[in-house]
Amino acid sequence: MKKHCYISILLLAILGFQAQGQLSLNQQLLILKTYLSQGKIQEAQQFIDKNIKQWTPELLMEQGNAYYLASNFKEALNQYLQANQQNNNMGVYQIAACYAQINKPEQACGYLKQHLQSKNRGMQFQIKSDEAFRTIGNSSAWKELWKTDWYSKYELMFEDAWYEYLNKKYAESLEILNQLTGIRKSMTEAFYLKALVYEVLGENENALICIDNVLNKKTVQAKDYLVKSRLELKTQNPRKAFKAIEAALESDSTQMDLYLERAKINLAMEKEEAAVQDIAFLLEYAPSTQVYLLASDIYAQAKEYNLAIKSLNQCILTDTYQPELYIRRGDLYAQTLLFEFAIKDFTMALDFQPADGELYYKRGKARLGMGNRTDACSDFQKAYSLKFTEADAMIRQHCQQHLK
Repeated sequence: MKKHCYISILLLAILGFQAQGQLSLNQQLLILKTYLSQGKIQEAQQFIDKNIKQWTPELLMEQGNAYYLASNFKEALNQYLQANQQNNNMGVYQIAACYAQINKPEQACGYLKQHLQSKNRGMQFQIKSDEAFRTIGNSSAWKELWKTDWYSKYELMFEDAWYEYLNKKYAESLEILNQLTGIRKSMTEAFYLKALVYEVLGENENALICIDNVLNKKTVQAKDYLVKSRLELKTQNPRKAFKAIEAALESDSTQMDLYLERAKINLAMEKEEAAVQDIAFLLEYAPSTQVYLLASDIYAQAKEYNLAIKSLNQCILTDTYQPELYIRRGDLYAQTLLFEFAIKDFTMALDFQPADGELYYKRGKARLGMGNRTDACSDFQKAYSLKFTEADAMIRQHCQQHLK
């Protein structure tokens, strides 16, 4: 059996398995988190009604999140409290937010105090800017809560660096972080953020040094391994990237971003069957332009060109004004000898990028495939005039007689 035929059968089998609802507790949590991260409250509730039979504290938290997103704060509070009863300290921040939303400042600040006393408390600027607490901002309980200095000067320095990073002021963020890591060499959060800053700046080797510093510490999270895997892939080390993403999934298998990254790595390692397994799950529960774009790459590499084109169709439906999508689809049409459709896509892309010599070259080849030598040669000439030198060979081979 040819490999690409096997891929089609595998895809159908995966989707069939998922349709039967044979999902582990972690998969249920993964799907719920994904729906809610996309704001798909109705889909999340339908999934809960159909699939959740055994309630864990983590699932109760996601049910609470669904109610919270629907502004049903009393029901959300009930779910969070149940989760907290089963697992002490779970959902403390969310409980505080619910009490604030129903205008009970004393209870809200009581639970928020618990959160501020915990090791994993959020950053001060994020808490104070949280819309949930706007209604109690003038209450005596809120003012009393913030009379205490909950954060050290180093934590506040880190917040400043994070704030600059969020506002794309990378040089300013890095300057603060360099000061901070010079003083507190054991502050892993600072090295993690330095890795993110260096990654944005394209300094991947420096980013790897920083994230390796984090991974050498005792307490490591899935997000740390995710950054490591991204950086290893960017520096052409897919095997190391795969090892890192597997470590991330071992730490937390309920984050959809990890499966997206693993699909990219499997694609880079030419493991099409493994990539298809990941992408099928993503397409079912987290469809997005990014996922469809990756799916098109995976299917194209597996020589499933029809599926690759269908994936790009979905991208274009949601992102009509992105010329790169038309170029990629045009390339696939040309590869499958559907030259008429390829010409249309390259023409559409040229509307956005009229000075792109390579696009004229591609359209010229498609026109040549249709037997339209006159227009093909016109495109090759235009490509050459726009400094796309590969067009010269096509002109010499196909257009000398036409030009005479």
